[in-house]
Amino acid sequence: MNLIKLEVQLNLNKRGTLVLLLFFFNCSHLFAQIEDYFSGNRSYHYNAIYIDSLGDTITNEILTVIPTDKRWFFQPGKQMVVKYIFNTDTSQYKNYRDPDEIFREMDEDYHTKKNKYRLTEKTKTGGYCNDDFFYLHPPRTNQYRRLSYSVHPFFNLRSLEKKHDEFTIDFIKLHTKGRLIQKFVIDSIGTKLFNDKKLAFWKVFAESTLDPVNEYYEQNKWRYKSSFDALFCEEYGFIEMNYEFEIGVKIQFKLFKIEEL
Repeated sequence: MNLIKLEVQLNLNKRGTLVLLLFFFNCSHLFAQIEDYFSGNRSYHYNAIYIDSLGDTITNEILTVIPTDKRWFFQPGKQMVVKYIFNTDTSQYKNYRDPDEIFREMDEDYHTKKNKYRLTEKTKTGGYCNDDFFYLHPPRTNQYRRLSYSVHPFFNLRSLEKKHDEFTIDFIKLHTKGRLIQKFVIDSIGTKLFNDKKLAFWKVFAESTLDPVNEYYEQNKWRYKSSFDALFCEEYGFIEMNYEFEIGVKIQFKLFKIEEL
């Protein structure tokens, strides 16, 4: 009788060990796929659209994102360099008016003096993937400058194992103004075909405000209050990112091509 019990217990232990090994293998496999994002081996090409507060499409261009395996100067212990390359059509950009009066005047003065637009062709910023988060700094120049004040593309990796998840990001500080409060809601939406592959997708929705909510915030809500509606997959990161600001400005990114470098 004791021998039978011992044999059954051993078999159960073996099955339990096998299940645990498979679980850890699957988790490490998931994280490895996302970490490959910062290998420097791929470029990601997005269709990028800027829609003004009147609902007019001002620019429709290509934004190229190249995550690298190089350390980012400003946080070398954590973040890697992410390159943004802008392919701006000046025939469209001439209709862009920065909603912020100070920057609008700077743009106009620059064009008056130099007879060209104050445009950046490429920039470098940071991003990372650790045991907890996948993260990218958004582009923050040209017509995308206002994304500095909006939702930063975060994905909590624990959400890969859930149908529904919620978390809050509250550590992004704006000098003398306060800190951004960004509340995320993530839902698994099943699989869909992308890049000739059937992939699992998560819908990411977030709202961003400024803390503290005081008189300054109420006067500048048009600048700081925004929403973020996106799609994420473990193989390629964010596939779609749609921003909408309090004043009606919309900025949309949709991945349409991935190239091996």
